[in-house]
Amino acid sequence: MKKLILTLTTVAGLAMLGLAGCSKSGSDAEVIDTSKLQSTFSAVAAVDKAEVEKAIGAIKSGDFASAVTSLKQAAANVKLTPEQQQAIKDMLAQVQARLGAAATDAADKAKTAAGDLQKATGK
Repeated sequence: MKKLILTLTTVAGLAMLGLAGCSKSGSDAEVIDTSKLQSTFSAVAAVDKAEVEKAIGAIKSGDFASAVTSLKQAAANVKLTPEQQQAIKDMLAQVQARLGAAATDAADKAKTAAGDLQKATGK
């Protein structure tokens, strides 16, 4: 019984670590280059680029879900130039791809943990 509880605790801990990787992963954040987006909005008034700055901060911290939300809000701004719209669209595609990859990775880890649990319990 103690072995089962220990195994369950270990599997649950691994699953939590995998899920935590969906929103906060420093190595993933380094892969996304925000320089084009930053330069496109460098001469814009602070009030007009607030959502873009929030998105960039979220990307750098690995919080891709918040980045998607901020990028979508920035894209809804009717004052954007075509270049700014394209920069947001490109960044949104990159962030959504990274978010999808993180979710797939977490799902794979959860499946592996479930398989390990089945092997450990003999069921």
